[in-house]
Amino acid sequence: MYDLITPTQQTLLAMLADSLKGKKQPTAPDDPVSLWREAHLQGVLLLAFSRVETKTYSPDLQNEMHATVKRLLSSNMRLSIAHASLSSLLESANIPHAIIKGYACSIWYPAPELRQLGDVDFFVAKEDVARAGALLEANGYAPDTKSHKLHEIYFKDGIRFEMHFDLHGIPEGETGDACRSALAGLIQNARLRQTPFGEMRLPSIFDHGLVLLLHIAHHLTNSGIGLRQLCDWAVFVETVTDAEFERLYGTVLRELGLWRFACCLTEVCVTALGIEKKEWMTESDPETARLLLADVISGGNLGQKNVQRSQQAYLITSGSSSRTKRARMTRLLLDMIYQKWPASKKYKVLVPFGWAFYGGRYLLRVAGGKRPRVQVKSVLHGAEDRIDLYDRLRLYERR
Repeated sequence: MYDLITPTQQTLLAMLADSLKGKKQPTAPDDPVSLWREAHLQGVLLLAFSRVETKTYSPDLQNEMHATVKRLLSSNMRLSIAHASLSSLLESANIPHAIIKGYACSIWYPAPELRQLGDVDFFVAKEDVARAGALLEANGYAPDTKSHKLHEIYFKDGIRFEMHFDLHGIPEGETGDACRSALAGLIQNARLRQTPFGEMRLPSIFDHGLVLLLHIAHHLTNSGIGLRQLCDWAVFVETVTDAEFERLYGTVLRELGLWRFACCLTEVCVTALGIEKKEWMTESDPETARLLLADVISGGNLGQKNVQRSQQAYLITSGSSSRTKRARMTRLLLDMIYQKWPASKKYKVLVPFGWAFYGGRYLLRVAGGKRPRVQVKSVLHGAEDRIDLYDRLRLYERR
């Protein structure tokens, strides 16, 4: 299982498994510095080191750890309060909504405060976006100047708020329509839940699990998910009984082409994080789980470990119906010009001029140190390996 990951990463997985079970790590690992750095890149510092004895660490490392843990716990507190304040504001204006992702994941943890939060994500219906936006601006939330396809962004007190009206991970076409249909009750089924920071409107079990799985699929095939999101899935499936999971998801995940992905992702959690094996894992296999774990770890939290993953993602998602690198690269280059110069999609004669202009501009920026050089061979090789893995998962292959 572990031949594609390092001893440091193996140790980190063991620490996470112990933390999720409430066990204490009695001794310091052989290389605490590397372990600390890896945990940071995976977004699991608080969870990994919550039960570790650090008295034998060097004073410099102890000081760094204490300062970082204090900062992260303080950030989690601020973000948790921000979640509750936002939900209260929307409730006061009778705007239906649901808090999703970060805090909605943390409530499934044995110690919710150890799940590192990044920003505030919430979902509103498209018809309520303008009204919700006006309410936020009237209460000191500053809108982002950029336009976004699936959400609007606001900032307040240094915190980022993402108001979603559609979700990442939903594919194009009929499968996308089926995903939206399955999540049609996301807002309606959300319920107020009392938290230490105030009431929040959180998704139902079904909606939370499906949003989480779509979110993981999206980031996995783009920049990467890292161990933080793997832990999110582990604590969720560990809490839901086998019978309940099968009842909630057995049909819908097969219809959406996500059942095998859920099985393989859970197989990784069983092997790497020590959760109980699930009876419903009917389509998992050790080899795919081994490759999937390596892929999760290689990217780190949202791709922090490998900048090439975002470059690979363009190749993975372009011309996805073709299995050849040449066809995918051609489709990628076409998509880039179509996006930057929409007229070229209608007038194909403009495409070579677009390649010359934007390609030349890129080379000038690389020469001037404004853009990093893309390592084409490495990107192609990495993308090819990831395409093979995602083909094994049969993502969105409906039945």
